Amino acid sequence: MDIACMERTLHRSLSKGRLRVRGVAIQRLASTVPDSDASVAYQAVISSRVTPLVLYMDLTFFSYGQDVVTLTTYHSSKPVPPAMDSRLLGLLVARARAHSR
Repeated sequence: MDIACMERTLHRSLSKGRLRVRGVAIQRLASTVPDSDASVAYQAVISSRVTPLVLYMDLTFFSYGQDVVTLTTYHSSKPVPPAMDSRLLGLLVARARAHSR
């Protein structure tokens, strides 16, 4: 799925709820997950039409053995702190490694 398609899909999905979405912008992040077979990361910035709300969502996907794992973090008004993303990703990788088939 390309980024423009992801933006349209996310915009449509969020607009069906209570949030009045003004815009969705997604960019790919330079992220690699240590010891994973493959990884990709994106940041979505979602702005509201009604309230001065901006929601930042970081999505990291990685595969480890036969498992595919996703970490999704949200933060309002500013991007997700990198230290928080790193810590959560480290915990998730350790867990994937421990439970890998």
